Amino acid sequence: FHDMDYFIQPIINSSYINLKDMLENGTYINGVKIEKPKSFQVACNVTMQIINAISNGQINGFSIDIDCLSPYLNATYLKNVNMLKEKYKTKANDILIKTLANDLTKKELENGVQTIHYQINTLINSSGVVPLVTLFLRINKDDLFKQETALIIEEILKQRLNGINKENGKEEYIYPKIVYVLDETNNLTGGCYDYLTKIVVNCILNNGNVNLLSSKKMKEMFNGNVFSPIGENQFLPIYKTSSKYKFVGRFNQGIVSLNLPRVALSLKENEDFFEKLNEVLEICKESLLCKYYSLLGTNEAISSIHFRYGGISRLNKNEKIDELLKNGYSTLLLSYVGLPEVVYLLLKKNIKEEEGESLAIKILNRINEVLNNLSNEIGVSFKLYSFYDNVSSKYFINKDLEEFGYIKKITDKSSYNSAYFIEDEKLNKIEKLEYEKKFNNLSLGGTINRVDISDLKMDELEDLIKYIYENVIYCNLKKYEKEIEKYASN
Repeated sequence: FHDMDYFIQPIINSSYINLKDMLENGTYINGVKIEKPKSFQVACNVTMQIINAISNGQINGFSIDIDCLSPYLNATYLKNVNMLKEKYKTKANDILIKTLANDLTKKELENGVQTIHYQINTLINSSGVVPLVTLFLRINKDDLFKQETALIIEEILKQRLNGINKENGKEEYIYPKIVYVLDETNNLTGGCYDYLTKIVVNCILNNGNVNLLSSKKMKEMFNGNVFSPIGENQFLPIYKTSSKYKFVGRFNQGIVSLNLPRVALSLKENEDFFEKLNEVLEICKESLLCKYYSLLGTNEAISSIHFRYGGISRLNKNEKIDELLKNGYSTLLLSYVGLPEVVYLLLKKNIKEEEGESLAIKILNRINEVLNNLSNEIGVSFKLYSFYDNVSSKYFINKDLEEFGYIKKITDKSSYNSAYFIEDEKLNKIEKLEYEKKFNNLSLGGTINRVDISDLKMDELEDLIKYIYENVIYCNLKKYEKEIEKYASN
């Protein structure tokens, strides 16, 4: 049961903040009205005030669309043009005016992005950590200000590439997290924004830690839509108001993780695994509903920045948030640990073998079937969630080692595999992703693949990125330190 320490407080887990609405239509922070910004620097400052306030009103991460700032970069440029025309009148021609205006705007762009980076890494929220914010970097070809968005993304990436100065020396950025969208314009096949992806490649090679999202694969899974994960990798299910899809301004209520190997380890003689799984899923249901009922009846004042002033909604004063908990607007997520291990326990076969893979898919289909039935029965959206949950993976294996002892290929390591992921040195990067991608569409509450690129050169990494665009919805590429898996025997 995640977030147990916060369970006494009726606050949400994570969210996808409607920054565009808050900037365009204003918001309130500490009772002070924040008007629509008139320049990029002010927009960045207001964005940071919003990020800090949001961070104090929920438990985990949240996402914002960076293209919400592009109209304000355009406003800064126009302001600079008018200022220069007024200052120089007939002394400077239009070409010189535009050149000077571009220089001034570029400087404000640099300062504004630096403001975001510095404040995120120096602010501490009420939980004692920096704001757990993710920036969604996408250039929408239909956006009026797409060129400004490209400039903002370029500056964010360049600053991340340079790193941040810390007391013990220059280091990579941990926050904000970055989700960079690959599409037909930047997938390294000759598109007009390939130059941005080249910077991404350098960021990744220098420990920049960038997540890549394929717009092509996301559209296939989500009815043609492209949207940010919540935080790093929680996906919101399809939600429609009239004829319009809505993703921003939605949230996740809470998360419960399921230890799949324990379901198999606790089987009695002649007991069926799937019957036992149904029993355990009933416990998961009750655990998730604990979070739902803790939020039900909550007044918007629990976090007005979320529910009254635009972060999630524009409820009236003292209105309850109940309708936002139901009918798929928000989610309750069930994650799972140890799918490769439970397959081996039941079949004594590797999950990559045909029979093992078939069983793994059958298990996930059963869980999805139960969650879908619960969603229809209760009117709350239950979704299956796959992510790298090292905390739960270590916690579960230690509990099972304590109760069931040393079991070869099961409890003889430091942690279970998170979800369906495998660490197999015999597989190259593409083979690993080819195996894992089969499970992506079975986890619509969120899924991510991860590849260690420690041994890749630039051209190899670029080829991998091209593959990801065509085949994998979402992937983290980073240099990972190898963990010691085996316990020392005595």
